[in-house]
Amino acid sequence: METKIPRFNRTQRIVHWLHSLSFLVLLGTGLSLYLPSLASIVGNRLLLRQLHIEAAIIFTFGPILCARLGNWRAIKEDIIETDIWDKADFQWLRRLGRKSNRVLETGRFNAGQKLNTIFTLVAGLLFTISGIIIWQSPRFPQWLSENAVFLHDWLTWLAFAAWLGHIYFSAFHPSTRESLRGMTLGWVKGGWAEKHHRRWYIEILSRMSDLRK
Repeated sequence: METKIPRFNRTQRIVHWLHSLSFLVLLGTGLSLYLPSLASIVGNRLLLRQLHIEAAIIFTFGPILCARLGNWRAIKEDIIETDIWDKADFQWLRRLGRKSNRVLETGRFNAGQKLNTIFTLVAGLLFTISGIIIWQSPRFPQWLSENAVFLHDWLTWLAFAAWLGHIYFSAFHPSTRESLRGMTLGWVKGGWAEKHHRRWYIEILSRMSDLRK
């Protein structure tokens, strides 16, 4: 029987899904407010706006609150690891789009996952700042409000594209969809972990071995 490797704990999974679900509500309500064809289907723009604001509050503060109430240390370690780049990460980027049987000494997150996390954090911050300016536009100069709308709109399309890519690689791409099990059940198969995150896989096996002693 293949070894089950613990990938994400309960706090990490809750933070991820709360962030993801609130983003989907923001995306749906935002596009409905932005596109007249969608707005006409829903009809009630005031309701859409209210849902958008409430989802934005959850999107901004919900994951932070869950992290603080749960395993805050694990979330901090994830953020720190995202900021650490080594030789294997740059090798991963150079090999992107090319077939290779060579197993890289990749850590817990590969370069693509690190870039996605960085983009998510930066986009989330810019979404929050521009959203507050748009929400309270009478309190700000007109030029600032107009630029906030421009930034918010472009961020939406960029985030939508990033989300589609994330869904594809986590749920459909044959070589990477095992990662979805880690975010739903908390573990992944040992063979997959060894192939895609070899250095992390060896570290986990070492820890598991120490715990059995």
